[in-house]
Amino acid sequence: MIAIQEALDRLSTLEMERLQLGAPIQEQINTLTSNLRTITDAHDREIAALAATIRGATIEHGETVRGDRLWAIYNRGRTSWDTRSLDGYGAAHPEIMGFKRQGDPYVSITAAKGVK
Repeated sequence: MIAIQEALDRLSTLEMERLQLGAPIQEQINTLTSNLRTITDAHDREIAALAATIRGATIEHGETVRGDRLWAIYNRGRTSWDTRSLDGYGAAHPEIMGFKRQGDPYVSITAAKGVK
């Protein structure tokens, strides 16, 4: 575990150094981004409103609609199961456990709480 903690500390140091390397141009990037937002704000609002209208109409229509360059792809709502309850049920009815699939474990690396 100590090797992982040391590696995490090294990763944190490398990420902070990387931020410092980009600091001289970050202010220019922020200014350009702000200017771009000013120029595109009205367009973005119109795009968002039209996309919401299309989504609602497509859901009401109930199937995919194809335009020349864009498609509004209709998807049925996802099915989900209460895994905790089904695992409990599976203890009494083990035959259903053959239908259970367990994915591979994975790791997310995130900042510790209160750290920026």
